[in-house]
Amino acid sequence: MKRTTLSVQFLSTLSLALLTVTFALCRIRPIYWEDVWWHLAVGRYIVAHHHVPTTDIFSWMARGLPWVNPEWLYEVVLYACVRVMGLIGVIVLKIVLMLTALFFLDRRLRLWKASVCERLFFLGLAFLGSWPYWVERVDLCSLALLSALCFELDDSLVTPQISPRHRWIWVFLFTLWANSHAIFVFGLFVLGLQGIFLLVEYPQAGRRALFWTGLCAAATLVNPYGFHFPLDIFRILHGHLYHFYEWSPPSGIPYLLFFVSLALTLLSF
Repeated sequence: MKRTTLSVQFLSTLSLALLTVTFALCRIRPIYWEDVWWHLAVGRYIVAHHHVPTTDIFSWMARGLPWVNPEWLYEVVLYACVRVMGLIGVIVLKIVLMLTALFFLDRRLRLWKASVCERLFFLGLAFLGSWPYWVERVDLCSLALLSALCFELDDSLVTPQISPRHRWIWVFLFTLWANSHAIFVFGLFVLGLQGIFLLVEYPQAGRRALFWTGLCAAATLVNPYGFHFPLDIFRILHGHLYHFYEWSPPSGIPYLLFFVSLALTLLSF
């Protein structure tokens, strides 16, 4: 009986490992997204001058105008990867962020007591449904952190007694997130939403969740631009969002699998 159990565990681990390798191999491809070169140029400038520019230094028409760049930390990390590994570092960073997002999705599936077959199915579905997003873009930072945050929130419902030290890690992560990609506002929204829902049924837990949401929001002010940073994001949200790829709704045939996976997720509840 024990040998059978070990065999099943081995096959389960092997299946998940092979799936992970398949995911990685599927995204080993030449650099596709043209923004990579812009990010590398900014990262190189910051490393060379030890300074995050607050005015435009690259363009001809807007040179010297105020510039709030919420992606500067990702650009430094991307440039460091290229310095160490060459251009393959761009692909490596992309795969690491992609697998991180899928790893925390798998942690959530395990938390929900999903079987191995269910985990393989939903991981594959998530991978295919997010296919258009698995490119060399800074969006992957937010996908990885948002996936980790959703697991954290699910886990907190199962094990409510989480140490303050663990929560301080998320305050630190929101500082990094805010300096890597502007989608951190979605993370704050999810945190605040959980706090509001908890407030209705469990007032004490809800107030505690909203308190930590406030601390995470305050941590995002640790950036090179200070209060100009959230004000600039607020201005963008009230502008023409269709100019920004990250804020555009998924549309067209390439996103069909996204909607299929979303529908199956909703049905699973």
